[in-house]
This record gives sequence, C-alpha cells and structure tokens, in this order.
Amino acid sequence: MGKRKLLTKKDIKFLKKHLELIPLILGLSFIIMGSYDYGLGSGILYSVMGYLLLIITILISYKKYAEKRLHEIRKKQVILKRRMNQIDSIDPWDFEKLIAESLENVGFNAYATSGSGDKGIDVIAKKDSYTIVVQVKKYAGSVGFDAIKEAHTGLSLYNADEAWVVTSSNRFTKQAKETAEKLKVKLFTWGDFGLFLEKQERNIANKKRS
Repeated sequence: MGKRKLLTKKDIKFLKKHLELIPLILGLSFIIMGSYDYGLGSGILYSVMGYLLLIITILISYKKYAEKRLHEIRKKQVILKRRMNQIDSIDPWDFEKLIAESLENVGFNAYATSGSGDKGIDVIAKKDSYTIVVQVKKYAGSVGFDAIKEAHTGLSLYNADEAWVVTSSNRFTKQAKETAEKLKVKLFTWGDFGLFLEKQERNIANKKRS
C-alpha cells in the first residue's frame, strides 16, 4: 500500500479558498508550543510568533470581507447605473432577448433561441470561433441545480466552448454553486452580468484608443 498523503487534493483546494486558516493553524500551534516552553527558553519566541500569525489571520479575513462587501456594493451600483432594476414587467422571453441584445452591444454575435426545442439553452453567443451557450433564468429567488445541469448539457448539444447561467436573481443555491464549479459552468447574478458588460465596454473603449 502506498503512503497516505498528508493533504489530499480536496484539502489543498479548500485551503486555497480559505488561506486565512493557514496562519490561524500555525499561530495556534506556536502558542501551544510556547505554553510548554520547549527548550532554551524559546517559549516566549513561539508565543510571539503565534500571536503575530493570529494578527495576520485577522488581516487576511478582514481583507476578504472588505473585498466581498465592495463587490456587492459595485453590483448594486451597476444595476442602478444601467437601469437594470427596471425588469419586473418584462416576461421571460423578452428577458432572454434582453440578454442577447446586451451581449450584442459588447461585441458578441448573439441571439435568443425560439423557446421550443431549444434543448434548455436560451441564448447563444459567439465571438470569432468561440461559442457560449447561456441558460437564462428570470427568478426572484435562488437559482438551483437544474439550471446548471441544463447549461452543461447544452455544451455538447451545441458543440460550444463555454456554458453560462444568467439570472435576474442575486443568488444561487449552495448545490448550484458546487455543481457549477465541478462542471465549469459560469454563474452570473444580475449584478455580476452588469459588471461583465461594463468590463467588456471598457475593453472596447481601450482598443479604440490604442
């Protein structure tokens, strides 16, 4: 039998997403070691290093919280700026066409499918030879697993390069996020989609200036 690895791929992936746990674990370990004063009076040194690592943990955690909070604020701002909050009266079919038109405006060749026989894909967007299939959901609540499954199925059915789910909602279920990560399906809340459009517009403007 082979030796068991100290950390599995799943463990490493988890730690990459939660980097603040590394200095936290090390810091607590040093503090515990310091309390036992291991040899040559090094207990104080261990304790100091431990508390410094705990301070680093707090700083990393705060930075992550601040970045997440700023991202949410930016999403709300872009929705208001682009008047993306004025969609309540739009029916699902018109919403799909709105997504296609928005992608057209930032350089994609995009169109909404007819609805019947679309195999779960609502919008197809192309740029050069790159094809994206989009599952569109006009929801008020959380978007679940089924939308991700339909988007992923569309990859092979349309011989596409990428699959998206775009929703008017501001959240996906935990299962939807986990499935999307495994299947490499990109998720866009309404605010995320607005930020994406703004980024594409900046890229177009930069190319024109250069």
